[in-house]
Amino acid sequence: DNKCCFGIFSNMGLGKEDVSKEGGWQKWLKNHKDDFGNTEAIFDNVLVDADTNNPKVTTVTAWTNEFKTGNNTNPLVVAPMNPDTLRETGIGNKNWGFINFPYSDGHTAAVNENSGWWRTIHIYDMMPGDFRFTPIFVWTDTEPKCLKVMGVVPLYKNTAIPTDEQKAKIRAGDLEWGPRVGAWVVGFKLWFLSDYLSGLELKGGSIFLVERATGIVVASSDKSYKPLKEPLKDGDTPLPYKAKDNPNEHIRATSECVAPDGDWKEVQANDPVEKEVEGKLTFIQNFNFDFHGLSLVGVYTVPRENMLAELDKKATETAATSIVVNSIFCGIMLAALFCWGLRRAGKLYHAERAQQKAAEKRVVAAAGAAITCRFSMVLVNLRDFRKHGRLLSHEIVSERGELLWLHDYETAKRFLSDYISIFFSHQWLGWVNPDGRKEQYPLMVAAAEHFAKANGRPFDEVWIWVDYTSIPQVNDYMKLLAVETLHVYVTLCDVFIIVAPPCLHSGSQERCDSESYFTRGWCRLEQYTRITAFNGINNMYICAALGDMKQVCDAGLTDALSVMSGNFSCCQRGHPKGALCDKHRVIDTMLGLYITASRERDQSNSTGIWQLLQRERTSIYPDEFFGTLTHIADHMVENGLLEDVQAVKPLDSIVAQETGRKASLVGKTTSLDEVSQFRTRLDSSISHESKIVVDRI
Repeated sequence: DNKCCFGIFSNMGLGKEDVSKEGGWQKWLKNHKDDFGNTEAIFDNVLVDADTNNPKVTTVTAWTNEFKTGNNTNPLVVAPMNPDTLRETGIGNKNWGFINFPYSDGHTAAVNENSGWWRTIHIYDMMPGDFRFTPIFVWTDTEPKCLKVMGVVPLYKNTAIPTDEQKAKIRAGDLEWGPRVGAWVVGFKLWFLSDYLSGLELKGGSIFLVERATGIVVASSDKSYKPLKEPLKDGDTPLPYKAKDNPNEHIRATSECVAPDGDWKEVQANDPVEKEVEGKLTFIQNFNFDFHGLSLVGVYTVPRENMLAELDKKATETAATSIVVNSIFCGIMLAALFCWGLRRAGKLYHAERAQQKAAEKRVVAAAGAAITCRFSMVLVNLRDFRKHGRLLSHEIVSERGELLWLHDYETAKRFLSDYISIFFSHQWLGWVNPDGRKEQYPLMVAAAEHFAKANGRPFDEVWIWVDYTSIPQVNDYMKLLAVETLHVYVTLCDVFIIVAPPCLHSGSQERCDSESYFTRGWCRLEQYTRITAFNGINNMYICAALGDMKQVCDAGLTDALSVMSGNFSCCQRGHPKGALCDKHRVIDTMLGLYITASRERDQSNSTGIWQLLQRERTSIYPDEFFGTLTHIADHMVENGLLEDVQAVKPLDSIVAQETGRKASLVGKTTSLDEVSQFRTRLDSSISHESKIVVDRI
């Protein structure tokens, strides 16, 4: 039930070096009232609250920055989240503009001029692994306004935790640990303390808690107690009551007995004492609550008449002991509550860090996948293609010996540089045969012949990629590998031609034409690949009738790039047998191509493609599928972490897998002789399989 917040702030003058250059942290704050002092300032927070209309309903809200890679005045974006999935809903987002977190977050000057997590880090020069609570402040950003405290952990570029001995050396200047670059913050709204205190068995007495440094009353077992004054006018910050001028008569009268001058700094724990409070003899017990910089004085009072009713002197002693037990138990439970909250928030933080690391690995893999041929690029020569008379399957053309196999990206790129290569994109007009009535094939032949003649090339210098012929149709494993390499095939071809004559689908009887083509998910992916890889629509054509081929215009670019809003057959079929949706299959493909466009943004800016990707980011890369992956990619590109992208390779070769398996079976390292023997068996097996294939042909 404790509504809290947690988050991270970075690159905001948190290092000693950052502030010392400007004369200390106080001067740094004065110099940077209107900015963060760093063009890479970032933050990301989550707030857990109670719904103002229904306190029993929990709300979760993201408070994050607009510019994921940092900005000197990075605006705050408030985005509602789904409490169950912890994902942003995308509904009701608001941009609150620049908020100066170092100066204002957790800071109520009228209560304590040193309040705020940023000041706490500098005042105590917090070391790696330190944890400390800030002074108590007034929370006004969301309703209801209340008292709050924040726990702070400094973040260093060096993520190791030093020993106590090393910390001493760091403080003495004898050991360099690296710069302090950020802070992890967890906040607690302190009204939960009053809820807790009111539920204790207090023998008709009461408890209230006072912050030692300021004398403000933090919580009370009296449920009707309100810790904040009514502001004098709208917009003012409501300030907390101090114990000595408290409107609650019992608290005010008790305070006159405990701290008559209003100074609580020297009040210490004591045994129960009997004093007159509000005209009644009352037992008063003080106890201390000191926890990582949070220092409170607890005051437990109970009327004498409650304790002595029908009791003798012995019972009085027992009753006094029970006061002590209650006081100690209260302190222990308060510490336990804070520990629970910290552990919970800590687990959430570590889970977020693990997700971040996993996302970064995924980004690297996606960048490599953009140039990885999981399956060979298979092409057919125009000379042979025009003789087929119709679209023939991969297996048939393979048996004829008319396919060219280019086994990796660099080989394909090098070979095709000397020829014209055409990628045909089209809709399938049947569930099994894509062009059973030969309505698309003639347009493909005519378009390919046109390009051969226009470029003065013989037909045998034109190579064609078309899915039915270039992708295996019988072996599903090979088919899947080829489909996962589709984007690479698109980037390797010179020309991209959409073939979309008006036809009917033989299975569904739906109309298939240029209009329906642009709604298909896989067709959009092919266009997305082409546009992002080539920074525009150059050499992209559409052919809707024989002899009618036109350059693709940029009017529908946004739709073409919005792959996730396209129609996928798997969705239309209801994902039979729980099959994975194709939209999830294409995420890494789109991400890899986004990275390609990002790395070449100067060129893509000249065509407006990069600007379009940024302007339509939420529709092209919806959070439902991409989350923060594109933002992480931006950060990695800008920091040079994706400059040396390599093609993705299998974790182990066949030989390594086999030898590793044998070694695990016998419990020893495999010898070179065993590897050699296995290679011999492998070569023999391959030769045998090759002979069978040749005999069949």
